[in-house]
Amino acid sequence: RVITLDDNTTGVHIRRTDFVGNTTDGRPQVDLSIYEDIIFKEIQSGKKVYLCSDEAEVKKTFKEKYGQHLFTYDFGYSEDYQSTGSEQGVTDALVEILTLKNTSKIYHTKTSSFAYLPAVWGNIELISLK
Repeated sequence: RVITLDDNTTGVHIRRTDFVGNTTDGRPQVDLSIYEDIIFKEIQSGKKVYLCSDEAEVKKTFKEKYGQHLFTYDFGYSEDYQSTGSEQGVTDALVEILTLKNTSKIYHTKTSSFAYLPAVWGNIELISLK
C-alpha cells in the first residue's frame, strides 16, 4: 500500500486533532494557512506534495483544492486521533511513514514525532513548523 513517489515530491505532515487547542502540553497549534502557503509554494515551484494527516477532513480539503498535484493515502475510513491506536490505525500510520520517507523533504508540526522516522530512514531534510 506504500505509494511510489517521484523525486520531485515534498512531504507534509499536518498533526492537528489532539494538538488543536491543547496548550497544557506545550503542543503548537499551527494554523492551516501556514501549511497551505507551503503547499502552494511547493506546487508553484513544480513539485508534487504528499500530505499525511491524522484528520481526514484536512486531507480532503487540500486534495480538492490541489487535485493531481497533491497525493494522500486513503485510509478507507474517517480517521481521527481516536482511531490511530487500533491495529488498522497503526498499520495505516506505518504505510504513511514508509511513503513519507520517499519524499525529498518533509515539513511537519514541530512537536509531533511522526515525521522523524521517515526523515531518518530516508535521510531527508525535516523542516519544523510552529
